[in-house]
Amino acid sequence: TADLLRIQEEFLALHPEVTNQRRGFDVVYVDVGGLSGGDGILEALMLLSSLEQALEPRCLVIKSQCMRRLSSTLTSFWQSPEQQAYGRQRKE
Repeated sequence: TADLLRIQEEFLALHPEVTNQRRGFDVVYVDVGGLSGGDGILEALMLLSSLEQALEPRCLVIKSQCMRRLSSTLTSFWQSPEQQAYGRQRKE
C-alpha cells in the first residue's frame, strides 16, 4: 500500500489539474492466500480494513477461501418480497 500511495502522490504532483477530483481508487482487488487458519477471517478483515483506510476505494473485491466459507453461513437481513414468498412456500 505504501508503494501505491507513493505512485498516486507522484502522479498528482505531475498532474495538478487532478487534485480537485476524488483521490481514492475506483476498485481494489485482493487475492488473500494462506489465511485459512482459525484466525484467517479476522486477519482478512483487518487487511481489508487497512486497505480501505489507506486507499479509499469505491469498491473492494476480495478472493479468499475463508471469507467464502463464512459468507456461505450468513443469512441476509433484508429479503425482497419474492424471496419472502419463496421462503414461506418452502416452510409449508
